[in-house]
Parts: sequence; structure tokens; C-alpha cells
Amino acid sequence: MQNLTTMKPQKPIDAEMAVQKGAVALKNDAVKDALTYFDQAITHDPRYALAYNQRGVCYFQLREFDNAQADFEYAVELAPDVALFHTDLSTVFLATKQYDEAIYSCSHALNLAPELSQARRNRVLAYFETGDLDNTMRDIKRLLAKYPNDAQLTQTLGLCQVLRGEYLESIDMLSRTLKFAGDSSLALSYRALAYIQTDKYREAVADCDIALVMTPNNLMLLNNRGIARAYMGDTEGAIADCTKAIMLDPEFSYAYGSRGFAHMQAGDLEQAKTDLAKAVSLDETNTRIGEWLDEVNAKLGDDK
Repeated sequence: MQNLTTMKPQKPIDAEMAVQKGAVALKNDAVKDALTYFDQAITHDPRYALAYNQRGVCYFQLREFDNAQADFEYAVELAPDVALFHTDLSTVFLATKQYDEAIYSCSHALNLAPELSQARRNRVLAYFETGDLDNTMRDIKRLLAKYPNDAQLTQTLGLCQVLRGEYLESIDMLSRTLKFAGDSSLALSYRALAYIQTDKYREAVADCDIALVMTPNNLMLLNNRGIARAYMGDTEGAIADCTKAIMLDPEFSYAYGSRGFAHMQAGDLEQAKTDLAKAVSLDETNTRIGEWLDEVNAKLGDDK
């Protein structure tokens, strides 16, 4: 969000001064003092759009999202041609998971100011949360033309590529992210997943090892390392990782599936069947685990 101190129409001097004092207080992180000044500005001029917008910024920082949304919306009503007001409104929509509304506000802002980066960044987040990967990637690529070394952008693009099954591209993009932000456990986690999908199991384990130092109880990292170890034939390590994940969350279906796969790889079909059946009972939509269970049942049937 931006402190808008330059967009001032002809206003009563008391309202002007209050907004200026509020902007200084907000810049110095004195949010409650700033809120008081913006209240004063609105008292002096009840239709001062900038004062409402900046009071909304204060409410947002105080996590009073309903009040923030109300002020942002009124600022937009009073000054519909100010792109930054629409952008700030989109920020509260993101915080409250109103993603369609965030997209609408960002798009309105970008129609007014096509090069307004914060509006495009906010729209990236909203598109990503709605699963619209095509539009997410389109906006990211436009931003990367301007900010080629932005780790958040490259990371989000890498995540999109993993979700689209573009694993080699995602490995390149997430590796680029890690050059800028080597401490990103999320980038390491998704790169590990891409490595697994491209049969690079040692690389996957190495990424998970690093990320688990940062987030030792991360369920997906434990699961990813477990499945990579299973493919490598490290049954003991795979079972240990998956069991830890299950202890942390007994409803985590992926860990049961991965542990079942590890047992299956080791030839322990009865234990594999138990774990895979549990995984399916928790998540019937995971077709891959269902296929493993069918394979185990077929083998047990043959043995009998």
C-alpha cells in the first residue's frame, strides 16, 4: 500500500494538515496516531477521498479488515479514477480471501494505470489462489520483464509450472529463485517435487534435507523426501519420514500413500495394502495411490 501525499484536490486547510500529519505518523509506524489524524481530516471534510483511503491503510495494518474495506470502497466511490485506491481495495480483498473481487479491483486499476506494478502483483496472487494459472503466468511474465531478479515472481512462476506439469521449466525457474532467495523452503519443496517427477531422486532428497532444517515439521517436505527415498530403495529412511509425518498429522493421506509405496517397493505387500487402503479412505481422489493399491491387491491375489 502506498502513502498518497501528492494527490490533494483543493481541501480545507485543517483537513490538509491532518492528512499530512497522518502520512508522517504512518511512515513512522505510529499507526494509531495516524488513524487519529485521518479521523480529524474526515471530520473537517467528510468527502476527502485520500483521507478515507489512508484511514483504510491504518485499519488494514491494525487488521481491522471490515473497517479497511469500508474506507477503501468509499474512497473509490469518491474518486473512481484513482488507480491506487482500487489497488489498496484489492489488498484487503486478498487478505479476506475475496479473490474474484481482488481481480476485479486490480483489473480496474490496471485499466487506469497499465504500468502500476502493485496492482499487477496483487492480481497475480488472486489469479493463483483461484487456480487460474494461465493468467497468473501471463501477469508474472510481464512483471519479470521489469523486475527480472524478483524472487517472489520467479518462485510463483515456478510453482505454476510444477502445477502444470512443466517440470523441467520449473526446475530452471526455481533454481533461479534460489539464487536470489536461498532460504526459500517453499521453492526447495516444489523443486524437490519437480525432481521426483523427472526421476532425479538424489536431488530431491538434497533439497528436502536443506528445507527441513528450516521447517523440520513440514508435512509435504517429509512426504516428498519419503517418496524419493522409496524410489531410491531406502525403505528404512522412507518409512521413517512418512511415519513422522503421520505422527504430526494422522489424517495426512499422502504420507500413508508414500509409506505404502515404500512397503510395496520392499515387497511387504500386507503392510503396503494397509497403508494404501488408509490413504484411499482419507482421499479417494488420489488416483495414483488407488493404482498402487490395485497393484498390491492383484499381487496378493496372485500369491494366494
